[in-house]
Amino acid sequence: MKKTSIFITMLALALSANVFGQATKPAGETEADTPIRGGQIAIPDDGYDGTLASMACRTINRTGTDTIVDASVTVEMEHTWIGDLTIKLVSPAGTVATVLSRPGSAEASDDGVDGPPFGDSSNLALSSPITFSTTDGLVDAEQMGETIGGSLTVCADDAECLFTPNPGAASDSGDLTNLFAGETPAGDWQLCVGDSNGVDTGNLGAVTLDLTLLGTPPIPPDPLPEATPVPTTNFLGMLLLVLTLGGLGMFLVGRRGA
Repeated sequence: MKKTSIFITMLALALSANVFGQATKPAGETEADTPIRGGQIAIPDDGYDGTLASMACRTINRTGTDTIVDASVTVEMEHTWIGDLTIKLVSPAGTVATVLSRPGSAEASDDGVDGPPFGDSSNLALSSPITFSTTDGLVDAEQMGETIGGSLTVCADDAECLFTPNPGAASDSGDLTNLFAGETPAGDWQLCVGDSNGVDTGNLGAVTLDLTLLGTPPIPPDPLPEATPVPTTNFLGMLLLVLTLGGLGMFLVGRRGA
């Protein structure tokens, strides 16, 4: 009888612990890099000659070792007469993607030399940023501003804010999906803007660079030794414990009265 009571007590304690053991919380996920933002940079008026040195550039530092599979860039800038503008994105590896090349102008070469036609005369505003994406672009960048008057603002007045890159006369393809594919994000990226005609001026504001990365699947860790469960004060555990103690008490009373 004594051995039976001890066995019942141990069984009750084991059930209350194993059924209601605590679980461990999984490790948290890492956060994406935050793009650098800052004040405005003046775009050299009529300064573009086809080189990056002749452009106003914003530097964005990124980290990471995963492989790039796609990219998009959002630019806040102000300028009158968008047909003067050339915009390029440069990776830390030196790869150049020309996303805009004087919309509305059939330029003969990417050297900043101006001539008729002089391109679209619409404007850009800091409060209406434009985005360039090869995969998600809705409007060809060469057609930027062609549906609105020359005194109106792209994105704000025509609701066209997302563009497919068009390199114009530049030697690169402007393809943000394939040009940077296989590279890693770590290092200084540059978004550069050039102006090919005088009188109309502007400033480069904030730039946001979005990169899609092909991550390496994590290696699962070795299994940890099973932890010793700790009893918890829950209803079922308490009920089993009370019944066990009650049975043990009745057994002891019975023994004492015998």
